[in-house]
Amino acid sequence: MHKPVNVPASVIAAAIVETLVRAGVRHFVVSPGSRSQALALEIARREQREELRLHVRVDERSAAFFALGIGRASGVAAAVLVTSGTAVANLAPAVMEAHAARVPLFLVTADRPPELHGIRASQTIKQSTVFADFLRDCEDYVAPRTVDFAGIDAGAGVGVGVGADAADTSVDVCADGVESGAGAGDGGAGVRNGDGELSRLCARVAALYKKTGGQFNGEAGGPVQLNVRLRDPLSSDLTDAAQRFVRECASDAVCDAQSAEFSTTCINECVSGAAGASVSRDTGEKWNGAAEESASCEAGIYGAALEYILHSDKRTVIVAGSGAGTRASEFAHSAHLPLLAEVVSGARIGTESIKHYQELLADPETTELIERVVIFGHPTLTREVNALAQNTAIEIIVVDAHTSENYAANNARVVRSVALARDYDPLANHRWLGMWIAADHAFDVSCETIHEPQVELVRARGYKELSQYARQELAAARTPITRDMLARDIWQASWPHDKLFVAASRMVRHLDRVAASRPVRVYSNRGVAGIDGTVSTALGVAAVTEQRSVGAALGITRVLLGDLALLHDANALALTPGEALPRVQIFVVNDSGGTIFDSLEVKNTAAADIFERVMRTPQQLGVKNLAASFEWDYREIKTRGELAAALISAPKLPQIVEVKILPAQN
Repeated sequence: MHKPVNVPASVIAAAIVETLVRAGVRHFVVSPGSRSQALALEIARREQREELRLHVRVDERSAAFFALGIGRASGVAAAVLVTSGTAVANLAPAVMEAHAARVPLFLVTADRPPELHGIRASQTIKQSTVFADFLRDCEDYVAPRTVDFAGIDAGAGVGVGVGADAADTSVDVCADGVESGAGAGDGGAGVRNGDGELSRLCARVAALYKKTGGQFNGEAGGPVQLNVRLRDPLSSDLTDAAQRFVRECASDAVCDAQSAEFSTTCINECVSGAAGASVSRDTGEKWNGAAEESASCEAGIYGAALEYILHSDKRTVIVAGSGAGTRASEFAHSAHLPLLAEVVSGARIGTESIKHYQELLADPETTELIERVVIFGHPTLTREVNALAQNTAIEIIVVDAHTSENYAANNARVVRSVALARDYDPLANHRWLGMWIAADHAFDVSCETIHEPQVELVRARGYKELSQYARQELAAARTPITRDMLARDIWQASWPHDKLFVAASRMVRHLDRVAASRPVRVYSNRGVAGIDGTVSTALGVAAVTEQRSVGAALGITRVLLGDLALLHDANALALTPGEALPRVQIFVVNDSGGTIFDSLEVKNTAAADIFERVMRTPQQLGVKNLAASFEWDYREIKTRGELAAALISAPKLPQIVEVKILPAQN
């Protein structure tokens, strides 16, 4: 039986994967399917050559969230590949989150050819318009009908037939304007300089990938889609000549794209320095010059405010939401201003960080003192911050490097970056910052319900004192676990090389209230703030392992979620044979349903039986059985001593730790 070679599907697949790898994609997440087989096989072959990392996920929704986690943790888009039909629709929740959270994500969706659309063909939908409102861009590519690499090693030309009636039409696959010899001793025949079909495809893919990262003073990064319409036959082997042409076309396309990006970056850096906060105050002239240059560019090029110059003339607070990063904490430190940083912001660092900002903002006497708010990132966790951002009586500055949808009140001023004025005086804010720190400490003392060791008893070294200390510690170890205790102990047990992923529901709010200033890498799906895909996203975050020296700790990714979030994404626990086991420890707060609604208005407006039925939605999730089904290690903990043991001992990974919260504790 003749084995086909160089069918269009495989040539196109090789070109797409080659271009993405050269552009910087290192993680490919694949869900199996027939229409996408050429792309899946090409990815697998390159995994064997150690050119990329392949992750196989049977469920497309889980695959998309896994890729989202990779993009969130690395800042580089992962490519997720699915077949046609409803497989594409299953990507929607992750695409919406990537759009709202500005996370890079590259979708590759295999599709059926145009002639099979509009005739009720199986597994056929309008795939290129499914995500229209959530994509940075979409390329809808129709693969050619024929590719002829036959005889290339003997000096034959290379051609591709394109279009519905192009079966007998031949144009060049890769054209660069220069004839290439077919090899020594073969008569010197070369490749004709034709339409360059493959070159155009590679260029389109490279340009599409660039949009996942966004651009300063332009659209923010996010998801893009490459919809590829492939005809039968759907896969084949490739000759060496075909692979060589693919590499040449992809290399040229990526080089051109990177050259264009370099030029844009130079222009952007010229006018802004760096997107976000300018915190260095080495010379006043530097900031004055930057402001003047920004103003000239505003008038001449962009037509938008680029930089806000902060003066020490108003009582100001810095707010940091999801995605803010250390630029917010660095700016607060330089400006000597209170930092109200959500725990998912990546900015809860430094002495300026105010842990109990939510309680302080709930006091009208405090908020009345605030005259200006500078916002970094996307705050979503508390109503108090949202109310502050919508307060039309104070000056609101939103720092956003992009022109996309901004988090802002109607009266807010959106700027690309913020810098300190030349005459800015940090000491002018000393009393203002001190007031916040003192109030924060007072709340810390009054709200503390978790036992702390009395070290003075140990220092006394007397029998009675030591005995009292031992009794206290034993009693503390037997204390039932509460949500606040769980959140705080996990936070304190996390090291800089660890990662912490928190579901976007009740537990992230508990963590936000108890987490002290500490450099912990925290992740959460706060763009649309859904609980679906929590486990999958966390596993994607865990898959991004940094290059470390021999013997260095790899760290653990801990996941903090509720029982409904686990149940919602239970199939993500399926371990893929042949892939490394994830270094993940999942802490499940099993309180039998959605107890977050207990703290919302609906608790008081609905009848008890109706509230229980449609809001709390109690369930009987057998976490132990679920863990056993997917071959995860399992342990149940009830006391603080058992929690400490789970955190400090070397767990068998991956592991699920169940913490049951009794109804009385709700």
